[in-house]
This record gives sequence, structure tokens and C-alpha cells, in this order.
Amino acid sequence: MSETIVNDAVPWWLKPWPAFASLAPQSLTQPINPGWSFGNVIVNEQNSNSPSTEHAIVSKESYGRQIGKILNAMYAMLEAQGGDQGVEAYRNVIELWNTVEEIKITAAKRRVDILRRDLEVLKSSDAETFNREMILLRAFVAETAQTP
Repeated sequence: MSETIVNDAVPWWLKPWPAFASLAPQSLTQPINPGWSFGNVIVNEQNSNSPSTEHAIVSKESYGRQIGKILNAMYAMLEAQGGDQGVEAYRNVIELWNTVEEIKITAAKRRVDILRRDLEVLKSSDAETFNREMILLRAFVAETAQTP
């Protein structure tokens, strides 16, 4: 004898929803550490002999820092030899260096503006912390103003 028990005391939202079960993947596989990405660049075994080594390097020195150091060295060498000497590739390096420097200055100005706004908020909301931070900031400004 088979007996079916129907429990109408169970709220509707606790009963299983078979329609939602079909939304879940029936099988899921994911390779472990197949590569990594940096922005739109994907580094994996197909485009690198050692993605883990590249990841370790980029975690210490970003691609931007690496390129920046090389660009600074090239710029210094070009300046030491007297500039572009009419060579287009040299002019391109100098132009790129100048563009990067302009971007750095613009970004620094933006960060100073953000700092100024943050200090205004701190001054109006926590005067004690504001005063303590201003002492440190004034000391920093005085110290850096003395060294060229």
C-alpha cells in the first residue's frame, strides 16, 4: 500500500521550484589557473612560455612602469646625444615621452584637487584629525620645498 502525504501547511515559497532548477547549469567545468588577464590582455600558455612568471613580474612592476622606465632611459640617451638628430624614430620617442609627462602632470593636479576636497570634508567633520593631518602635511611641504 502506497501512501501520499500532502502537507498544505508548508508555505508556497518553501516548496521546490522545478522551473528554476532548469536555469542552473547541468555541468560546470573550469580549468584551474589557465592564465590571467590584465585589462584586455589575456596571458596564457598560448601566448607566453610562462604565464605565472609574467604574473609575478607584473605584480611587482606593472607594464606601465616597465615601459615608463625604458622610455625614460631612451629619452635620457637621446638627450645626452643631442636630441632627435632628424631621425623620425627618435622624434617619436621624444614626443611620446612629452605626452606621458603631460598626462602625469594632469593626473597629479587632479589628485591634488581631490586631496583639497578631502581636506575640506575632514575639516568640517573631524577638526582634530584635520589639524593633526595638516601638521604632517605642512612638515612635508616645508621639507620638500627646501630640496630642489
